[in-house]
Amino acid sequence: MRLLHNKTGQFVEFPDYQRAQPYAILSHTWNPKGEQTYQQLRKIQRRYGPDGSLRVAPNAVAVSSTAMPSSATIDITQRSFPAASRESEGGNLPAFWNDPRLSDKVRGACAIARANGYDLIWIDSCCIDKTSSAELSEAINSMYLWYNASAVCYVFLVDVPPGDSVEAMDSHFRASRWFKRGWTLQELLAPRNVQFLDSDWRLLGSKASLAQVVQECTRIDVEVLTHIRPLDRVSVARRMSWAANRETSRIEDRAYSLMGMFDIRMPTLYGEGQGAFRRLQEEILRRIPDQSLFAWTSGESIGVLPYVRHGSITFLADTISLSSVVRQDPERTGKPGVSLFASSPSEFGASHCISPLSPSSSVLSRSYPPFDYVQMPYGMRAQFLMIPADRLPSHRYYFLVLACQHVRRAEQLVIQLCYLGPRLHSGGPRRLSLPKLASARGGLLTMQASTFLATKVRVKTVYIPHYSSSGMPSLPRNPFASLESYPQRFWSVSATFSLSLAPRARAALQSQRYSVEIADRHDPGVWILLLSRNEQTLRIAFHAAPSDPPFLKSTAIASDDGSGRSTHSLLAVLEPDPNHSHEFSTAMRFRRLVLRTATGALWDLEVWSESKKVLFRPAHHLLVV
Repeated sequence: MRLLHNKTGQFVEFPDYQRAQPYAILSHTWNPKGEQTYQQLRKIQRRYGPDGSLRVAPNAVAVSSTAMPSSATIDITQRSFPAASRESEGGNLPAFWNDPRLSDKVRGACAIARANGYDLIWIDSCCIDKTSSAELSEAINSMYLWYNASAVCYVFLVDVPPGDSVEAMDSHFRASRWFKRGWTLQELLAPRNVQFLDSDWRLLGSKASLAQVVQECTRIDVEVLTHIRPLDRVSVARRMSWAANRETSRIEDRAYSLMGMFDIRMPTLYGEGQGAFRRLQEEILRRIPDQSLFAWTSGESIGVLPYVRHGSITFLADTISLSSVVRQDPERTGKPGVSLFASSPSEFGASHCISPLSPSSSVLSRSYPPFDYVQMPYGMRAQFLMIPADRLPSHRYYFLVLACQHVRRAEQLVIQLCYLGPRLHSGGPRRLSLPKLASARGGLLTMQASTFLATKVRVKTVYIPHYSSSGMPSLPRNPFASLESYPQRFWSVSATFSLSLAPRARAALQSQRYSVEIADRHDPGVWILLLSRNEQTLRIAFHAAPSDPPFLKSTAIASDDGSGRSTHSLLAVLEPDPNHSHEFSTAMRFRRLVLRTATGALWDLEVWSESKKVLFRPAHHLLVV
């Protein structure tokens, strides 16, 4: 940990933050025009000695008899520092503090810490070398601990003028930008001693004295703010809701700024986008058995599921727009639904009233499966309790029963409307997703616990697909409806077989800078699909035979540098689709083929086959989606 000595102006390195105590720490919102960086401050420090005095040139004559020797050093094992650190505030500070290049914020933060008897201070903008990805990652993973271990945290509110009436409903304090930034959430929660300062560095009050006002600004309970209730006794959904209306400059920071709040450590990978928040949620699942993580919605509130009883219970789902669900039915459109994992903290805005239930609770103990989540090549495998969703357009719609309750609705369980897609293979798990419009229009609901106990529920084994930044578009309901419009250059014809790539799949690949080629091998029944980008090439060979029943064997070989190879071979039996059966045409679908390349790219392919009688001879066409 690197801290700034606020007397000498020099950095002090500590191998362990616990050896640095006591130290002050600064919380602030960054200036959009930039803050003084580590490199800029180091450039200033080089002009001064370890004591903060101006370095004397070799041939210069010393003009001050009080200057300290330039050989003075700081020993991190000492609890006292050189003479400069023992000067009273009434004495002269070293020349370092008169340097005009020093930013007002660094100067002000050090002055307030110095005035309160702290020799060391940590300021994120200048104490981290952000040109080092390793140092930046370590700091991000340690930041919550550093704030928690500080003797005092000074919150500098640059947009709150002196004399502001903090408790007034229209105060600048309540409207401060500091309450809307992502990183400042952990800077509020972690330290015990938080002091709020106005734009002139004057004290407005402490976190303890202003706890009620801060609660009204953040919806964080006073008991949590004052450390009476520890964070691990607050549901995951409620903690996420605190970040719902906060923003960060980088999309990845919406996840990284929350790691400390869940006691999570994970590598930081700038450039992964929303994948960072997906990784954070998966890490939370591994550590915290709390299914409120899945209790999110893009809507503004959580609905209530109505029902009627006619011998058996029928769920009406009137709060869900049935016509919207029908229009977006994955079975009709071929488009995948929404992941059970949220895409950002913003989707937890309505989830602040959700708390977890133990699987051994009186409501769930009869049948709830264990909270086991297993990472598989195709995604995360899990088991959930589900109730069939009546009056929806397909038997594949269910209400997923979460082990959660709504704390403001007595005896109300939390459920999510979900859709179960086809199995990966015979006896395998089904793909779990949420209907697209339902997630924005009331897919998160509550139901009476007594109704749940009277309902026949089922345990379903499902998988949640891996995160994909740009998933490949799927095939429409009738994949051969517009076959004639496919460009001829994406066809490969051999004997009575042909192969083509769906236009949307081709467009999706080309948008990701992949070149697409279908190569003939002059071998009846064999086709090669080549996908390449930069140094990576994915070669997929399809071997088809017009046997009875017909079959397809697919071999995929991926290479990145010409030397490393990974191979995946799959024998898949065609599944007849009765919706496409015809006297002279039968469309059949192979089971989904999931491939992972040597470079870690994930490919999710779907192959359809159409068999027709052309002049009394069989003809087969393969369509890759």
